[in-house]
Amino acid sequence: MKEQVLRYLKQIPDGKVFHIQAFHHIGSRSSVQRIISQLVSEGLIVRSVVRGFYFKPKELKIGDNTISYSPGADSLAKAWANHYGYILVGTAIEATNRVGFFTQMQVQSCFWSDGPTREFKTGNSITYITHVSSKLLWGGSTKEGLLYRAMTGVKACRIDDGQLRTAFKRLQIKDEEISSYCMALAASPLPKDWLKKIKQFRHINYLA
Repeated sequence: MKEQVLRYLKQIPDGKVFHIQAFHHIGSRSSVQRIISQLVSEGLIVRSVVRGFYFKPKELKIGDNTISYSPGADSLAKAWANHYGYILVGTAIEATNRVGFFTQMQVQSCFWSDGPTREFKTGNSITYITHVSSKLLWGGSTKEGLLYRAMTGVKACRIDDGQLRTAFKRLQIKDEEISSYCMALAASPLPKDWLKKIKQFRHINYLA
């Protein structure tokens, strides 16, 4: 059984966080836990700060030196959300920065989720998860979702057509695709001023 666990472990990239349940198809829970504990003792995997999560050690060469890499708090948070099936997206502030509406950067690493509010800490790295309403999570991690959250973070009157075009370009959305993205956003729970602006923007720039 240990050989089966090792074969499955080889498929997991070094440094990637995983949950022990990924191995439960191999054998009983207690047997898998015993083998995983052995592998931790042997140094083949490392137990993370969050119960049930582990990662394979990864070594990075910097010049003549070799250092051991440990996943940051963001990686742990994403593995946690993926394991439990939670939506995990950046905040409105992060979105406005990514599309170029503002240049204000988040000092701390923060995400919005439909999962419970909590924080992850690994070394000096801290990631904060805040539970928010499903309305704020519209579109998930798609480009539409990112644009939506950027638009909820600023009033429509403060953004002109040039900034909108830049936002689409920064997300590598082609000109011929912009109209369909506007239609998708028009069906989102955006404020009325943004819905009106998107409709006008699409009509003037892409339906003329």
